[in-house]
Amino acid sequence: MRDSLNPWNCCKWKDDLDFRPRRSGLRLRIDSDVPSVIREHCIHFAAWLRKKYEFPVRIPVYVKFKTLVRASDGELVSGLFFEPYSRSVEPYAKVAVGVVDKLEDEYNTKNAICKILCSIAHELTHYFQWINCMEPMEPRANSRIEWQASYYGHKLSKMYSMKYIWTPVEQTILKMESYDALHADDYQMLQSWTETENSSVKRMIVALVAQREADEARKLLLQLSNDSNASVRAFALDVLCGFPAPECIKRLQQAVHDERNTYARYCAIRSCADLMIDEAEDAHAVQTFFETVMHKETEPLCRLGCSYALYISGQDSALDAILSLLDSKDEDLQCETVIVLQDIAETKNIQAIAKSVKRLQKGNCSNSLSECIRLFFQNVKPIFDKCR
Repeated sequence: MRDSLNPWNCCKWKDDLDFRPRRSGLRLRIDSDVPSVIREHCIHFAAWLRKKYEFPVRIPVYVKFKTLVRASDGELVSGLFFEPYSRSVEPYAKVAVGVVDKLEDEYNTKNAICKILCSIAHELTHYFQWINCMEPMEPRANSRIEWQASYYGHKLSKMYSMKYIWTPVEQTILKMESYDALHADDYQMLQSWTETENSSVKRMIVALVAQREADEARKLLLQLSNDSNASVRAFALDVLCGFPAPECIKRLQQAVHDERNTYARYCAIRSCADLMIDEAEDAHAVQTFFETVMHKETEPLCRLGCSYALYISGQDSALDAILSLLDSKDEDLQCETVIVLQDIAETKNIQAIAKSVKRLQKGNCSNSLSECIRLFFQNVKPIFDKCR
């Protein structure tokens, strides 16, 4: 009974005596621009699947070096499965690798690989639903089919990643994410792992404790905000905005002035602004602090952070300074500017912001910038709806 519910194990197709496919098997077609580390894992994942499952009709999976692929109805999606009406016709699947042109460190790389493998497994679940004629006839058939594809997509990619991508320490941290609460022994274990040179482990620790409210979580974040690795410091400084404690504000203010890494300092500026606005009784004091920082700051990214701080503290004229950065030739700065504009978007400014972002969209955008713009319009849609 259990196998009949799992499309990957179901063999209903064997009961069809007229079913005689010309070719069988799983094949990959990977764009040449896809980074080699992702290419290697896609190939290995496909080989792993072939050993475990039979693919009775040949299914080519096209791994595209795009943020999204276009479905037949024109919708942009992360993956799609072409389902022929007849099983004598070979289907195919397409998967977009997403924003992978700037894999900065091991942690980002592993996460990107896991997402891509999950998309491949998701679309292949649709393949097994199709080959076994498992589409139910109820009105809610589509949602049920999608739920099943998502479930087995995550399950299979997790099985693979736990064996071939994540280290034993990283696997333990991933398991801790499901814990309702972390206990003293858990925090002691995490504390011991902060001494490692592996930045991926330390970034995973930051992600794990960022949603916890215990004093031990705050202490770990404060410690990692002083880590020797800049990406770990940046991540820790970024999530400290969720911990409204005097020592956190003090650490962020220190990083605003002393942090040497530009991106980590930018994260500190934004987090510091969020906490100071929430805690300060006088918005003018916040403006004075960041006007002083802006006067000394030379890095455009950090000046963006200061403009964000001034705007959310009530200085409306700071919006013009933020919008002007969309004209930068630095696409990383443009991406961060779009993200900031999304965060400050509201009914009184959405028209001006959207107009500027649309103008940017008409230019020649990279994959990462195009994705930032797409997410911007997707996320500000509720604000547009309120303005109608």
